Amino acid sequence: MMDLKIICLLLVVSFANAEKYMTVYSSQQGLTFYGDSRPWCSAVQACIGRYQHLGIINSETLNIASSKIIQSGKRAWLGASDMYTEGHWIWFDSSQVYSGYYMWAGGEPNNDNNEDCMEAGGKGTYYWNDEGCGDSHGYICQISTSRQLPAMYSVLSFSDTISTSNSRTTFSNAKQECESKGMRLARVDSREEFQILQNQLPRNSNEKYWIGTKHGKCVAMNNKDLEFTDCSSTALPFICEVVSPYAVEVSDESPKIHENDNLQIDCKASGFPLPDVFWYKDGERITEQTDQHLHQSIGSASATLKIDRAQMGDAGEYRCYAANTANNFELNVFGLLMMEVYTEGEEEIERVTENLDFWQRLENYQKQ
Repeated sequence: MMDLKIICLLLVVSFANAEKYMTVYSSQQGLTFYGDSRPWCSAVQACIGRYQHLGIINSETLNIASSKIIQSGKRAWLGASDMYTEGHWIWFDSSQVYSGYYMWAGGEPNNDNNEDCMEAGGKGTYYWNDEGCGDSHGYICQISTSRQLPAMYSVLSFSDTISTSNSRTTFSNAKQECESKGMRLARVDSREEFQILQNQLPRNSNEKYWIGTKHGKCVAMNNKDLEFTDCSSTALPFICEVVSPYAVEVSDESPKIHENDNLQIDCKASGFPLPDVFWYKDGERITEQTDQHLHQSIGSASATLKIDRAQMGDAGEYRCYAANTANNFELNVFGLLMMEVYTEGEEEIERVTENLDFWQRLENYQKQ
């Protein structure tokens, strides 16, 4: 069987910078919706260019999360196709769609006019539809939080392109100059991060720039390599950075509790400067003094949602937003929590319903 990535890599595709609308973190995965329309294989390439892959939505939790970020009126490509064998739908990682979770819209997939690629939004953002791979839609890119690096979210500032900066200076002065702007020297702590930063350097220049590392050494880089350099006698331009919020983590994404139970859910995020983290419920920000029953405690790049003596009205959607001074649109980076509150006896009913749903999905799978 040919890998979906190989099929798409056989095509030569170019793409410009895409407009990012929203990022959600769920199940240790980051999902980002991009609203620029492109064919399915071009969307595959666009995600790869961002060190990600087209969305593999293989659980209800991820499907709920992805449905929250597709812009109204838009469709989004997902990372599954049956272009190799008709009716045999596989995800981008070569796992089979019908061997796990799936959420096709009624009557789909129907292969109307040779539809071999999966999208969401055409039949509602929660439901999937098969669509012609050459059609143009938005798309969802995905990355595991374990693979995220700060350099992927850097907003860079080059001293030799800013007229108000002291463009060439010693390492310590460069470090202070960045810090005076609320930034830091761009960090390179791994080969992957070097490659990411390298791709943003001027292509036709061998200019060296001061950068920072976890080792505390004076290091310069150009578009070819890194080298240790004398700290005090060498004057070089430098690169400052801020790191947009990323890797938002919610300690329990689907809490199910009884009335009058107490609950605490932690949320934390990464970035530089450290992001502010706040909990919202149904679009309204929860404060530290909202009330004694429902409130949050704010920490360093973290927030704890606290519910004392839960009530039925506490059930619903909560979002944990992270933001720093990097870019205003990063307010759209959030973690998602869907909470259920039970009265006595309701939990057992829910458990039976879930089992029935499993057997219904198994029956549907056997009919394929």
